[in-house]
Amino acid sequence: QQGGAHGACDGREEASRPLRHAAMPFIMTRPSYVDESLFGNNHAATKARLARTKSATGTAEQAAILADTDVQRMKLSTTIGATPADTRKQRAEALRAMSKARTGKWPNTLEANRRKKEAARDERRDAEEALRVAIDKEEEAFKAEKRRLAIERANKLLYDQTE
Repeated sequence: QQGGAHGACDGREEASRPLRHAAMPFIMTRPSYVDESLFGNNHAATKARLARTKSATGTAEQAAILADTDVQRMKLSTTIGATPADTRKQRAEALRAMSKARTGKWPNTLEANRRKKEAARDERRDAEEALRVAIDKEEEAFKAEKRRLAIERANKLLYDQTE
C-alpha cells in the first residue's frame, strides 16, 4: 500500500492505519490512542469500558478488564477445599447414582437378569438346606429310637442273666 495509486502517505495517515502483528500477520493491532469504537465495535460494554479507562484529564489509565467468568474462575481457584475437579467428580457421582437408581428398577437389563439368577440360586440353596435339616431331624429321631431299643435290649439281657 505504500506509494501505491493514491500517492505518498503522510505520517498522520500512516499512524491511524492498523499495523500487522509481526509473528501473526492475520492479527491487526492499533496504537493505544486509537478509539476502538471507530472500527465498528460500538457496543455499550465497549463504551462503558472506554469511559472507565479514561481519567478526568482524558488520558488512558492502566486498567484490567476481566470477564465475569474469569472472575468466577479465579474465585473458585483460590477457595480452599473444593476444587472444580472435585465438584465435577461429585456431579458425575451424583448423576451415576441417579442413573443406577433409575435402571435398577428395569427388569430387562443384564444387571436385572444377574440378580434374578442369583435370587433363584439362593432360593434353591435355601430349599436344599431346609430339606437337609428335615432329613437330619428324621435321622436323629431314628438314631435316638435305635439307641433306646439297644439300651432296652441290654437291660433285658442283664436282667435275664441275674436270675
